[in-house]
Amino acid sequence: GNGSVIAICGEAGAGKSRMVHEFKSSLQDRPIRWYSAYAHDYARNCSYALLRDLLNSMLHIGEGHSVDVIRQKIERTYRFTTEESTPLAACLERLYGADSREAAAADPEIWKSRLHDAMRVLLKRETQHMPTVFFLEDIHWADPSSLESIKTFGDFNCPALFIYTFRPAAHVLPGLHGFAEGLTCRQINLTGLSAEESRQLLESLLKPHAVPPALERFILAKADGNPLYLEEMLNNLIESASL
Repeated sequence: GNGSVIAICGEAGAGKSRMVHEFKSSLQDRPIRWYSAYAHDYARNCSYALLRDLLNSMLHIGEGHSVDVIRQKIERTYRFTTEESTPLAACLERLYGADSREAAAADPEIWKSRLHDAMRVLLKRETQHMPTVFFLEDIHWADPSSLESIKTFGDFNCPALFIYTFRPAAHVLPGLHGFAEGLTCRQINLTGLSAEESRQLLESLLKPHAVPPALERFILAKADGNPLYLEEMLNNLIESASL
């Protein structure tokens, strides 16, 4: 089938990770592969940090692995021949900071194009025998090089679902449908809970105990519709024996 993108947008604590966790749990009894990669604030200036994290999840490649080790992992994982895997490994070697003379001498733009081609080849092979989910979390912190690579994932059709989570202010997916041409795209915008929804969540977390009205007003005002903040505040009150 064709690939799809689900982009989940929401402020910190809005429930993006919880939504993905519940979705993943619902797939446990199905023959589906799941790979996760995470962008971090401290790595936003490290080129291809998010892309390496995705490849680590898929191939268990480590920093400084030689081209031979990378080639062997590609061959074992995807059953490529040596002839097929060697150019892929040579391209990925530079990504992991273990440049061979040939890789180091390659023009940066040519190498980048080869890297994008290599990723499409690996993603296609990954999804040939089983539907696959690629989950990239917090891409508002992703480095520009990784984001540029992710934009090329829509250049092929395969039974894959790409899930991205990010915060609204990041503007990392301007014009979502143009971001991944060839893929079916859907954006889910998570907003804060209403006062009534927050009250229902609070009651469900404290069942069967009742919430004193004054404490309820205090928690709801402080949480301001954020489900994570509400839950953390409640846990802090319980742990401190204030509740």
